[in-house]
Amino acid sequence: MTFEEVAGEVHTAISAGELSGDRVVELAVALEGLGVAVPADLDLRTLLTGFARLDTSVRTVQRDLDATALPGRLRVCAPAWGGGWLRVGYGGQASSTGFDPRRSADPLAEVADVAQEIIVEELWTSWPLCPEHGFGLHVNNTPEWVCTGTKHHVVAAVGRLGGG
Repeated sequence: MTFEEVAGEVHTAISAGELSGDRVVELAVALEGLGVAVPADLDLRTLLTGFARLDTSVRTVQRDLDATALPGRLRVCAPAWGGGWLRVGYGGQASSTGFDPRRSADPLAEVADVAQEIIVEELWTSWPLCPEHGFGLHVNNTPEWVCTGTKHHVVAAVGRLGGG
């Protein structure tokens, strides 16, 4: 299975209220097969729920890539060098920041921030840009894309660039 396939299965199981028993073990084993570290003391439902939150955040930031016509896809990955941590990938890059699925906080602001970093590293260009000033935007904790150029202002919530 790929990360995208596991994510689809996890989202389906959560939505149907079927994230239990053998299904939990099956999906956790699939993640482990993709290189994700599965600590022995970690509740597998916690792992899968955290993975689903990360995947949802990646999909939300992807809407901003699509709205700004930036080519490529963000993805959840676990590179061999990453010690089993879930990371965000784009092109040939993966975030240096790993995501702990046990965290209960919404990772959207952090995903937007690391996505911006790896996009800049991959494409050598600022992203996203303020439509009014052309300056690179920054993500705040709300999470919103903020222009800190000549006039500090919120451009859009993460996932809503271009009115999306």
